[in-house]
Parts: sequence; C-alpha cells; structure tokens
Amino acid sequence: MKNILILLSCGALFACNHSNHESQNTEKPPVEIADPKYIEISKSALTALCQGNVDGFIQSYSDDADFRWNYGDSLIGRQAIHEYWKERRSSVIDTISFTNEIWLAINANEPPKNVRPGVYVFSWADYAVTYKNGKTINMNIHMVFGFDNADKVNFTYQYLDRLLISNALKPAE
Repeated sequence: MKNILILLSCGALFACNHSNHESQNTEKPPVEIADPKYIEISKSALTALCQGNVDGFIQSYSDDADFRWNYGDSLIGRQAIHEYWKERRSSVIDTISFTNEIWLAINANEPPKNVRPGVYVFSWADYAVTYKNGKTINMNIHMVFGFDNADKVNFTYQYLDRLLISNALKPAE
C-alpha cells in the first residue's frame, strides 16, 4: 500500500509540473498520467460486476490475473476470479452500486523497488451493497487495477473494511 501511495503522490506532483516541462524534456518522467482508456476499461469492468454481469467483468482480465484484498486473501488466475465473483453475486450479494467515484490512471515508468513498471488505475468510491439476507452496508472502497502489456487487467487490489461485511453476513440472533 505504501508503494502505491508513493506512486499516487508522484503522479499528482508530476501532473502539476508536467505542462511546464513537456516541450523541454523528451525523456519519460518516473510517473506520468496514462491514457484515459485504462480508466474506461477499469470502470466498465467494475460496472459489469455491479450489474451482476460477471462474464463482462472478467472479460478485461488476463489469464494469470490476481485479485487481492487488503486483509490478505487473494484469488490467483482469471478462472478463480470468475468462479469467486459468480458465486458471490449469485449467492451472497443482491445489489452493488457505487457513487462519488474518483479515477486516476498513471504510467509508472520508474516505480519504487518491488513495484513493477506499467499502468495503474486508482479508484475511490462510495459503495452500497445489499446482501441476499436483506442487510445493507455503505462504505468507501479503494481499488487499484494493474495492466499488462496487452492492456489486460493482470491484478486488482481492493481495500475495504472487512468487519462491515462480516457483520452484515452474520446470522440474525
């Protein structure tokens, strides 16, 4: 998370300074704003998931993609991601919607150690989730989408409050 925040900070600083140096410097900066198409790919995938269209969601993922959460769980491979979300959307989650979203796409040309170079899309949004048991939660979720050289999502990190979900899924006492 720390490395991703460093990338985000560098991207913001670069964006403020980019226009002054663009015509003077032909070298790639360590971090730069990426093509907005990556935001559209990420947002379309997330929108499909919210609509219950898991096939549409997974369409933008590479075969070797990872889906990880801030609390340590992870799904490895497109098929595992697809199976998890297919089951989750059909058996656990009734509806998902997001509002107040912010999107930022950056290209990390020279990222910190242990972070691979490439395109990252950062998303922050308020989510409303209604579960099949009738309980609803509202929370802010931060997501990071990473892209491979074929413009496919090859990893997603999702930062959320697991306790809110656990409490919503507890059986009624």
